[in-house]
Amino acid sequence: MRNIQPKHQYAAKELKQKMNESKTKEEFRRWQAIYLVTEKKMRAKEASDILGVSVKSVYQWIYLLNKDESRLAAKTRGGRRKYLMTWEEEEEFLRELTE
Repeated sequence: MRNIQPKHQYAAKELKQKMNESKTKEEFRRWQAIYLVTEKKMRAKEASDILGVSVKSVYQWIYLLNKDESRLAAKTRGGRRKYLMTWEEEEEFLRELTE
């Protein structure tokens, strides 16, 4: 497997500060993966096993860090969310369809 490194070399102290300042556990996990890869010299596979994420996720996070650090903290989940309509909303929706 390839070993990818961030372009910007953070000090261990900076990475720990980023982890502590994380607002969500997902953001914390991303900084933790970067910490493991840079400071502990782990490969992406090893870091992914420890954190319980895919190897692809670790590579993606480092890629995002190299491209634009602000995107690392952004929520990246997309797709349809489960949403239940109230009875009134459903009746209105169906009424619009039949007209």
